[in-house]
Amino acid sequence: MYISEKSFSAAFVRKLKNGGADYYRVETGSTCCGFPDIYATLKGWDCFVELKNDSKALVDDYWIKVDWRPGQQAFARKYLYNTKVHHGELHYYKYTWTFVAVSDGVVAIRMDDIYHDRKVDIQTSVNVWRFGIREWRELDLPHFLCWNTCVCNVQIKKEDTLETYKERFANMYASVFHMSVDDVRNHIANYYVNLATTNGYDLSRWLCRFIYNKGVEAQH
Repeated sequence: MYISEKSFSAAFVRKLKNGGADYYRVETGSTCCGFPDIYATLKGWDCFVELKNDSKALVDDYWIKVDWRPGQQAFARKYLYNTKVHHGELHYYKYTWTFVAVSDGVVAIRMDDIYHDRKVDIQTSVNVWRFGIREWRELDLPHFLCWNTCVCNVQIKKEDTLETYKERFANMYASVFHMSVDDVRNHIANYYVNLATTNGYDLSRWLCRFIYNKGVEAQH
């Protein structure tokens, strides 16, 4: 899709800029071992992104082998561990990213673990998104990063119903990240997003389990 990592990087920062995000190229000879390529920020969120280019891989491959250099996965792991923060009932932490340009699209990897042998399952992992060429061109990259970089969980109370839980979640999330409560409500209602809850499931899966266990009916 891109002839080199340099051309992919240029396209990536162009998408950030077009979406209104600020960005900084931070990987230089003076930065520490494993430091990512790009730091991006917009309206209260920020993230680090490592870029790779693999012209032989496909978005439909079962797995890809990512050319991480020594220290890059360790940086992502330490960053994830060190960004765990507690705000009352709301707990959240932040991921770094690796975006890999493949021959027919782009693979986004949310760095949740150390990948041994640098192999990543891109078909079944909940921390991987695959974009074909058209999907990538149409993707609102800052919006995607904004909603998927931070993983949140909110304490579940025995008296919670589906609606009271979603409302507490929306209010707490909006407060911490300085967002409109309505924006968070709409996102929960209309988008699938990996927002982990205390039982280890992402929000969408947890809501399904909540409906089943509580015997309430989802409102669509």
